[in-house]
Amino acid sequence: MSKYYNTTNAYGDLLKDYEARAISQDEVVIGVFRIYKKPLSPSMILELSGMNCPLTSVRRSMTNLTREGKLEKTDTKVNGIYDRPEYLWKLLKKKVAKNKGKEIQGKLDLN
Repeated sequence: MSKYYNTTNAYGDLLKDYEARAISQDEVVIGVFRIYKKPLSPSMILELSGMNCPLTSVRRSMTNLTREGKLEKTDTKVNGIYDRPEYLWKLLKKKVAKNKGKEIQGKLDLN
């Protein structure tokens, strides 16, 4: 599944560039969560990361990372940069458990 939502019907090299940027943004978002070690909103991520991109790109990245099991949306809201409520997300870390000689992947809640 592509991390870039091709709503403008880009193609060729331009589409490849957009997809690469989306992957890079996901890596930056995860990095911010790892550095700050606390729940964050999309606006907080944009401000802390220094990324020069639309807030919707940060939200897209956080949605992708949530679907991948790397982030989890909390029930807590804070006011964002547009003075509108935004949910906080938290980082989930993968843990590996042993079960009768087989490794099982699971989620570990860091908060």
